[in-house]
Amino acid sequence: MEPCLWIFIAVLVWLGCPSSAQAQISAPHINWETQEDGHLFRHNFGTSISTGTPYERDAYFWGFAANYTYLIGFPWSCTFAIAYDQEIDRPSGKPKEISNTLTAIVTGDYSPAQWVTFSSGIGKGFADDSNGSFNFHDGDWATGISMGMSVPESRFEVLESISLSFSWEWNISQQEPSVSCDLGYSWSF
Repeated sequence: MEPCLWIFIAVLVWLGCPSSAQAQISAPHINWETQEDGHLFRHNFGTSISTGTPYERDAYFWGFAANYTYLIGFPWSCTFAIAYDQEIDRPSGKPKEISNTLTAIVTGDYSPAQWVTFSSGIGKGFADDSNGSFNFHDGDWATGISMGMSVPESRFEVLESISLSFSWEWNISQQEPSVSCDLGYSWSF
C-alpha cells in the first residue's frame, strides 16, 4: 500500500481521538484531465481565503493560505500548505483579544469525481504573536476533515479552478472544535 495512503488512514483514525489551532484545512481541486498530447495535470498551486468560528466560545477567525497539491494517482493526492489565521476572541466583559498564527499543513485528499474532493490532514502552528511580536515556537496541533467542490476551466496549457470547501477542525492542544468555509483559486500544470 502507498505510504501516503497509510498516512491518510492514520489521520482518519486519529480524528476520533481527543488530541489541537485553526488549521485552514481545505479540499483542493484534483485534476483528472489530460492535455491533448496526453500530459497529465499532476501539479497544482492554489490560494484560498477562509473564515470560521469555534463552537464553544464567542470568537471568529479569518485567514488565507497558499498550497501545493500533488496527484499521486487517481483518485488520491496530497497537499502541503502554509496558512495565516487571525482569531478575534470576544470574551464577555473584556476587550477583544486578537491573535495571529502561521500554520504548516499536510493533507491526504480523495476525489471520487473531478468536481468534489474529501480531505483530512494535520496542521502545526509554528509562529504567532502571543508575546506581542511574531515568534517561532512549538505551537498548537490541529486536525480536520473537509469537503470541497470546484469548477475547473481549461485555458492555454494550464487548468484553472475555483473551489468552495467546508471544514470541521479540531484544535488538539486546546480540545476545541471549529467550522470554516474556504474560497480558493488554483491552477494545475
